[in-house]
Amino acid sequence: MSADIFLLVLTAAFFHAFWNFTARKVAGDVVVLWLALLSGCFLLFPAVCIVVGHHGIQGSFPSPAAPYVIATGIIHALYFVLLGRAYEKGEISLVYPVARGTGIGLAALLAPLLLRESLSLGGVSGIVMVLSGILFMAFRRQDRPAPDAGYLLALGTGVSIAAYSLVDKTGVGIMNPVIYLWLMGFMAALLLLPFILKYKKGLIWKTIRSFPGAVLTIGAGSMGAYLMILYAFRSAPVSYVMAAREFAVVIGAA
Repeated sequence: MSADIFLLVLTAAFFHAFWNFTARKVAGDVVVLWLALLSGCFLLFPAVCIVVGHHGIQGSFPSPAAPYVIATGIIHALYFVLLGRAYEKGEISLVYPVARGTGIGLAALLAPLLLRESLSLGGVSGIVMVLSGILFMAFRRQDRPAPDAGYLLALGTGVSIAAYSLVDKTGVGIMNPVIYLWLMGFMAALLLLPFILKYKKGLIWKTIRSFPGAVLTIGAGSMGAYLMILYAFRSAPVSYVMAAREFAVVIGAA
């Protein structure tokens, strides 16, 4: 991984830790997360218009990328539900390391098999050290014999992280990252809409009035952080990018 990509990923880590901290402060409220998706799409729309104006409709929306956009939209919708529930049940210093560590481990295991990425011995050693440190932060807090709901939900969140990372690594190789991210956020918000309308409809306007800052912070932070990661995916193996990105865990735990 080159120095400029490494710095890009570290910058994304700061943004990622900050919006996750904000999500935990609102106890992972799924309505806040859903509104944040919508606000992130709105904030990104001017950049989408610029890309479309430069490349045209056909160049901006290549049809081979459609399966990846659909898949990542579905996985991200599940990710936000699991993340919200995990933050309802557990502390960020537990949920964040477990979710991120699980995501790193699965992605590092599957990327060479599914994407045929070649990793150096030094790279593998670095990933193992990052993963070990993250899991140590989480497991040393487990003073109960059985895992609690927050821990199990964090594991599920980690599985979704690995899944969308592998999908997105291929997707952004076909489609411009700005367009890809905007479609992903829009589709995830659309898929969450039936759940919101059925279970949380009466809380939408109350949430907008009560947490406008959290909605905008999470929306801008999540979109900005992941856009940087998508650009990094274009130039570096997904395993390396995810491992470097987990500097956010240290920030989040602190």
